[in-house]
Amino acid sequence: MLTKWLTQQVRQPTIYKFPVTDVTELVMPDEYTLDYLALALLLAHGNPQQIRDQYNLLVKDAEDNSLSILKNYLDAHIFPDKKIMNGIARIGNFGEVLASTFMIEFENFWFPIYKLRFREKKDWAMRLTDLCLIKKLDGANPLVCYGEVKTVSGNCDKDIAIKGHDSLVLGEAKDFLTEPEILHFISTILYETQRRDEALFISGIGLGKIKYNKRHVLFIIHSSEKWTDEILDRLEGHSLDGRLTDFSAKIVLISQLRQLIDAVYDRCTAVTKAMIESMDKQEYLQNTYITLETLMSDRQFRIDLAQVQARSIQEELSSIQPEIKYTFNQMEVWRRCDYIFSNSSLLLREGNQIQENADKRKAILDFLKTAAQ
Repeated sequence: MLTKWLTQQVRQPTIYKFPVTDVTELVMPDEYTLDYLALALLLAHGNPQQIRDQYNLLVKDAEDNSLSILKNYLDAHIFPDKKIMNGIARIGNFGEVLASTFMIEFENFWFPIYKLRFREKKDWAMRLTDLCLIKKLDGANPLVCYGEVKTVSGNCDKDIAIKGHDSLVLGEAKDFLTEPEILHFISTILYETQRRDEALFISGIGLGKIKYNKRHVLFIIHSSEKWTDEILDRLEGHSLDGRLTDFSAKIVLISQLRQLIDAVYDRCTAVTKAMIESMDKQEYLQNTYITLETLMSDRQFRIDLAQVQARSIQEELSSIQPEIKYTFNQMEVWRRCDYIFSNSSLLLREGNQIQENADKRKAILDFLKTAAQ
């Protein structure tokens, strides 16, 4: 989605002692892009199941408008307060989400966890390195990208690149460049969430048992109206830490950046509502599939179906019907078959996630076949 809005190009010829990539807008972001950013922002800050469950607790028996309740909930429990320190945490978090999403879409990186979900307080900036992204490469060492993100939507700070560089070097209490604490943090969260294979992989990197390559990126997300290359000129004159392997800078220039950030946060309420409704729908469809599966494996129902089939064959082959006492309830069998037919059809029309599972799709088609017969 970002590729329809942003484009990147490495500056040539290189005039600095570090590579610079310019990221600029192709067009103004449309509503689809804004909603995409809002969803990325939402998922970065909170667990969808938790958001859904807590919202449902709040909206139950409430007289207020549901969107009003949802907005108040997001403001109070999920997103940083825009009034605290002029919304600096909101702005910074937006920048981190945009930078990580950009690296995933444009350069095929992967991030193991949503780090912002584990803030100690919602209005605090998240400690540890801003970005820790991983790329697995066939036949080569994995690549770990460590990044610092500076987002400037107000007055220009000509030393912002220097501050970003120094933050990348001194980002943690430990010596970040020799023992990144972020890797241990990610591994711990993965173990806590029962994602052992990924946890082992990250642990192997963190403990030096898996050889990997490093890359360090400084993201500066800046309002295009107030950008000046003097920011890079000052970084050029600054002493760069030689331990920053493959250090580079990405300059993301966005028109009316503060207005964009506010617009994306404003859209989060409607996007969250749509997400919850989608989750409700998927849960309903999944429960419907489980009900169908249970019905089709019910022993008594299978016996009834066998009797229906036997009587049908008997009536078709013989003009003289023997005296056989069938035990099935004709109306009950008809009601269940009608349920199977209508709900199997519903799953094939609406259950995208179920349809993507070949075994479940085959089972649904078998359900339909049974009902038709």
